[in-house]
Amino acid sequence: MEEINLKELLKSAMEEEKEIEGIKFFSCKEENLRIEKVEIKNSSFQNCCSRNSEFIKCYFSSVIFENCDFSNCDFSNSYFSKVKFINCKMVGANLSDTNFLNSEMKECNCTYVNFSNTDFKEMLIQNSNLSNSSMQEVNFKKTRLKDTDFIQTQFFKTKLKGIDFSECEISGIIIDPIDLKGMIVNEMQALELSKILGIVIK
Repeated sequence: MEEINLKELLKSAMEEEKEIEGIKFFSCKEENLRIEKVEIKNSSFQNCCSRNSEFIKCYFSSVIFENCDFSNCDFSNSYFSKVKFINCKMVGANLSDTNFLNSEMKECNCTYVNFSNTDFKEMLIQNSNLSNSSMQEVNFKKTRLKDTDFIQTQFFKTKLKGIDFSECEISGIIIDPIDLKGMIVNEMQALELSKILGIVIK
């Protein structure tokens, strides 16, 4: 199989304004990339490492990322449609002003990620760690959360009405009481959240 140079392919697509489609990237290691406005469709990334890179204003459609490391990467203003992140490491990544549509995030480490102004629509987040992440003015719509950690995650101006956190860990979350309205939690979580509301339970 011909080896694919990820860096050259992405730069060529950016400069020539051509989309990348139907490519399988395996064990590519290219850090500190600077990519903008690249469109990737029907492709997969497996065991790839691209830490400290920028993928700004990029479009991903029907793409699978598996066992990849995108720590400290900047995906701001990007769009993800029918994308799957499986067992990926994205510690400290910037996912602000992004859109997720009909996508999945499973068994991922997303601690300290910036999700500010991000839209999640028909999204599944499962068996992942989003602790200490920032969720400012995030829009959740038809989003499912399962067995995921949100320990000390900061929610600011993010309405959680109808969002089910009952199977997740939310200890120490930082949130304005007004945004708790309609949030679905289990009994133990309700006791934890009562502290935010200033309720004393005897």
